[in-house]
Amino acid sequence: AGNALTSVTIPDSVTTIGEGAFIGNALTEEGAFVSKSLTSLTIGDSVTTIGSAAFAGNALTSVTIPDSVTTIGTAAFADNALTSVTIGDSVTTIGSAAFTANALTSVTITDSVTTIGRAAFAGNALTSVTIPDSVTTIEEYVFAGNALTSVAFEGDFGTFNLNMFDYNPTLATITFCDDTENWGGSFNIGTEEAPI
Repeated sequence: AGNALTSVTIPDSVTTIGEGAFIGNALTEEGAFVSKSLTSLTIGDSVTTIGSAAFAGNALTSVTIPDSVTTIGTAAFADNALTSVTIGDSVTTIGSAAFTANALTSVTITDSVTTIGRAAFAGNALTSVTIPDSVTTIEEYVFAGNALTSVAFEGDFGTFNLNMFDYNPTLATITFCDDTENWGGSFNIGTEEAPI
């Protein structure tokens, strides 16, 4: 704790950025770089997992998740200043609150993603989002508290929660590009502050 790191490069020899890898310069259970002042981050191409709260509470403005990463943990990049994120082509799971409380205006969810956790992108400034047909599970409040005006589903989807778009008072268009037989409800779009 109390470090003033501003830049970190994770070398190609690292395969996992675990929970608590460097907090206080000692191994702990969660928050690898939590509550530091990182403004720059380079993740090596050998990293396959980014653990829970790994880079939460920093000052990152952009991040590129390399193609080697398959799992982004709970709150991995929460509470930063991210305006840009590039998600690698191998990510299958985006954990709960992974990118919550940032300043994202756009995000591309790659077609390798199958699961998006609770409030993963809540509390940002997203105006539109496309959900690829690879996504089969979308938990509650995933896009809550944004500025969405349009959402597009590229195909069939499995488990999802109708309140994933809560607190987006400007959301006007939801497009289903393929089969919509599983669709049977309405979105509870609120105008209050999102519960994140």
